[in-house]
Amino acid sequence: MKMQKVALIILGSLSINIFYCQTINKNYQIINFIDNDNIIDTLTYKINSDSIVGNIKTNILNLKFVQYIENNLYNYIEVPEKGWIAFVTSGNGMSRHEEIQIYNYDIGRLNWILNKSISISNNINYGIEVPSLEFYYYEKEFETVNGKKTKYKINKPKSEDLQNLIKKAKKNKYNNYEIIEYIFNFSLNTNNLTQYNDLAFYLQNNHLSLYILDLIIKKFPKRVVAYLNIADSYFNLGNDIKAIVNYKKYIQLMTEQKKDLKKIPKYVYERIK
Repeated sequence: MKMQKVALIILGSLSINIFYCQTINKNYQIINFIDNDNIIDTLTYKINSDSIVGNIKTNILNLKFVQYIENNLYNYIEVPEKGWIAFVTSGNGMSRHEEIQIYNYDIGRLNWILNKSISISNNINYGIEVPSLEFYYYEKEFETVNGKKTKYKINKPKSEDLQNLIKKAKKNKYNNYEIIEYIFNFSLNTNNLTQYNDLAFYLQNNHLSLYILDLIIKKFPKRVVAYLNIADSYFNLGNDIKAIVNYKKYIQLMTEQKKDLKKIPKYVYERIK
C-alpha cells in the first residue's frame, strides 16, 4: 500500500499519558457513535500478544476485524468522533513515538476505510514541548478495517472548514486528528492568521495549541498576542520555564510596539516572579 508522505515536522509532544506496560488478553469496549448515524454503536476488542481482535456492532452490521501489532508497544483504539476509528501504537517511557492509523466510515461500502496516518514524536524529559509530527494520506490502494482491498476517494477538508473547527474547540468537542489534517492541507497565511490564532486559543490546554502558536510566531514574529497565548498554554500544561520566557517576550514586544501596558493581564507579572 502506497502512502503520500508529507513532512510537517516540529519538536515536542501532543500528549503526556505515559503507558508503562500493556495488559495482554484483556477485553475493551467502546460505546459511542461509531458510524455516521445517530444511533449508539459498540466496538469491542481484545489485545493478544501479536494482534488486536475486535468486533464493530451497529444497527445494520456486525463486522469482525484483526489488526497485527508489535507486542512490546502499547496499542489501543480511539473513536475521536463518529465516522472515525483510530488505531494507536505507542512506545513507552519519557520519550515516546505514536503511530495513528485512521479509518473513516464509507456509507456506500458500509465499512471503515484506512486513508490517513499520523506520526507523533514525543520527548517530555525537559517539560512539555511543541509536538513533532508527520501526516500521511494513503493513495491508490485502500483497505477496509476488516482487511479487504477497495477503491476509495479521499474526502479532504475545505478551507472554510476552519471556522467549524474553531466552533468545536470552543465547545471542547474537537478532534485533534481532524485539526492536524486541516493544518496539513491549508498552511498559515495572512488571510487565516486570526482564525488559526482563535483555534489555538480555544485549545489552550491541548498540546496542539503549542504547535499552532509556534507556527504563528515563526511566520509572524511580531504578533504580540501569540506570545501571550503560547505562554498561557505552556503554563497550563506545566512547563513554567517556557511560559516565563514567552511572557517576558510578550511584555518586551508590548513595550517596543508602544502598546498600552495597562492591558497586560496582572497574572503575567505574578507568573514571571
